[in-house]
Amino acid sequence: MMIALLLIAFFTSWGLVFITTPLLVKIATKIKLLDIPSDRKVHEIPTPRIGGLALFLAFFIPFVIFYFSMMLSLRLPFTYLFYRPDWLGVFVGAILIFLTGFLDDLSGVPPRLKLVSQFISALAVVLGGLGIEKVLIPPWGVISFHPLVSALVTVIWCLLIINGFNFIDGLDGLAAGIAFICGLFLLIIAFITNHYYMTLPVVMLAGATIGFLHYNFNPAKIFMGDSGSYFLGYALATSALRISRDDSQGINLIIPALLILALPMIDVIVATLRRILRREHIFKPDCYHIHHCILNRGFSHRQSVLILYGVNCSMGLLAVSYFHLSPSTFWLLFSALIALLTALASSLGYFDWLFDSSLILSIKEKLKFIRFRTAFSKDLWMLEKASTIEDMRKRLVSALAHLNLDYAKLTIFYPPLNDKASEEFAISKPLPSSPFQLNIPITEGKKVLGYLFVEKNIPETSLSHKLLFTLLNRTTKSLLTYILRNPIDGNRYSKTGENTWTSNIPKRQTYILIAKGPYSERLH
Repeated sequence: MMIALLLIAFFTSWGLVFITTPLLVKIATKIKLLDIPSDRKVHEIPTPRIGGLALFLAFFIPFVIFYFSMMLSLRLPFTYLFYRPDWLGVFVGAILIFLTGFLDDLSGVPPRLKLVSQFISALAVVLGGLGIEKVLIPPWGVISFHPLVSALVTVIWCLLIINGFNFIDGLDGLAAGIAFICGLFLLIIAFITNHYYMTLPVVMLAGATIGFLHYNFNPAKIFMGDSGSYFLGYALATSALRISRDDSQGINLIIPALLILALPMIDVIVATLRRILRREHIFKPDCYHIHHCILNRGFSHRQSVLILYGVNCSMGLLAVSYFHLSPSTFWLLFSALIALLTALASSLGYFDWLFDSSLILSIKEKLKFIRFRTAFSKDLWMLEKASTIEDMRKRLVSALAHLNLDYAKLTIFYPPLNDKASEEFAISKPLPSSPFQLNIPITEGKKVLGYLFVEKNIPETSLSHKLLFTLLNRTTKSLLTYILRNPIDGNRYSKTGENTWTSNIPKRQTYILIAKGPYSERLH
């Protein structure tokens, strides 16, 4: 009896779509309700875009017929629906979301207003008492949500799937075919979880989508438009909530539903992140969805659609296996499939945007700077530990090379000079082309042990004046540590003031550390 009822529901929905769609094609063509080709769209001729009306009628009319038939057979009042807030909420939300999409297909609706309508439709589901309250997630067990968290999660769930189907509706037959596959696997899960009352609406949905595919598969004679994609997404989102719910405990077996609807959900999440990270308007359409990436790799229109059908089927089969495999085997299979699909998507360029977004570039710059500071600090630490002048010079050159200096010179005095006596050594003759010059003294108390003189062409660096000065000061402190620890020309400087210099005649050692371009002439 149930099989016969499901077959009647399926063919009723299929027949209604098959009959009404050609009529809508004629009407839309006559009154110019056409989707005009553009750079972002893949179709080449104006195509009617009100196919969502056929899908809605093919679901709504059989539902009303079966509803009244059931009320008569059970001798219940026709107002019984009003005593079931869960069904009433879904019913009201479905009508609202369809009307929003249909108005958008007719004359256009602002994106923010569409989002508000979607939110209200999802909220109707929550107010009707249907939501994700407890979730069974192996191996952690059952996780219970606060009522407000439950409402938020349920609304987000609906919004993701509604917009997910709207986003993947970019190729002929893609959204309708994905909806049929999702409906088919939800039907299987409805039987597995004994939610037989949900088999009827899911079968109606499957019949409507498979009938619509006759006119929507490439080359499409009609598009479903926003009315169709919104309605299909909403119907599947609410059906999944119903089917995955264990009514005896209020627990949601949400993982199978997530897997079945993963393709549209992932695409809308990735698209949202992509637009945010690239600092684009979140409602601004683009050409970087998964179906666009497949087309850009040279696959034909039909091949691209069939590839995504295959991906959706593999996720559906994994969802069904959830009920038949041990948790460890399921999660192992899940990890392998996700890794495979992620690698496939990456090879298609689906994640290329991630590497040129402003946030990622900023993170890469910060990581680069961290590596730079680490290498710079390591060279200075090795400089302080150097045992010979030559080793010190090599480490100093390595450290200063990170600063991209054009010219650098180190002068060491022995014995150390006082401030006044060292003034003649502090004078350097800069090149006219060098806008940045520093002559930093290496001092201990009132004694000057040497100078670090540098020149740099600032336009060729990303380092600020302040940071460059800070790093150079850090360098002179490391030089001071080295000088205090090691003898210079056989003499040692003592912090106590008791010098061991063999001569009081000022001498100096000069080391040219860096000399690029015209600065190399100073060596001569």
